[in-house]
Amino acid sequence: MLLFVDLRERVARLVASGVSRRAAARRFRVSKSLSIEHVQHEARSGSAAPVRHGVGPTASSWRRSRGLIAEVEAEPDITMPELANRSMTRHGVSAAPAFSIAGWAAERRRASLAGIVSQDVV
Repeated sequence: MLLFVDLRERVARLVASGVSRRAAARRFRVSKSLSIEHVQHEARSGSAAPVRHGVGPTASSWRRSRGLIAEVEAEPDITMPELANRSMTRHGVSAAPAFSIAGWAAERRRASLAGIVSQDVV
């Protein structure tokens, strides 16, 4: 990681000295898009550090998960589609119901019997 940040800084310094971004990419043997994007990022943020991708769990996601757990504990027979609907109506959060292997297998069997899918397709 440190090496990569150092490379970003060197590319940015070379571009700042007047060399084009594409020439800097050739000089350091990196792709043109890497050079262009990193110089743009450094100009915007003032840092050569990479952008953090994704986020960890947020406080609101923990609150929602505790709420979902409470829903299931209060009503153990609740189905995933019902839980997803409640999540949408109460919190405005859409959630895809869980994927069902049994449902997928049944659909695949029906399709196979109808001649839509061959048996060797996984």
